Amino acid sequence: MAYGTDTGLQNYATARGYTLEKTPSILLTLAHDYIESLRYIGAKTVATQPDQWPRKGVNIDGIDITSVTVPQDIIDAEYQLAIAIDNGNDPTAVITPAIKEEEIANQVRVEYQDGQGNRSFDPKVLMKLRKYLVNGTVGIGNIGVSRG
Repeated sequence: MAYGTDTGLQNYATARGYTLEKTPSILLTLAHDYIESLRYIGAKTVATQPDQWPRKGVNIDGIDITSVTVPQDIIDAEYQLAIAIDNGNDPTAVITPAIKEEEIANQVRVEYQDGQGNRSFDPKVLMKLRKYLVNGTVGIGNIGVSRG
């Protein structure tokens, strides 16, 4: 399940100069899994609904978001995240320590960075989500990204 559509993702990507390599429906599912893990303002419209959106009690920039609406920012964030995943930047992937030093000669030696991973978070996703998140932040492993 996803908020966006395959066609919507293709159009969003094309408008931003991206060509998707992987299947749009798979990318959207992976992006949706992450989008659903975040803590949003307001409350689910129905306590038993499977997805986080639509929600009630959401007011963005002085405008009440209806309890039947999935904001376009949420859909666009899902699209942006799908593009990031297609480019190898999946925020749900296992963090592998970054290699600081590697030696291959008479012996094999690898030294890993302390507390460093090889994953980053696409700030364009946060730009779309920040107004809708509790505290306006998302966390990626030990990386905290905030709206400042």
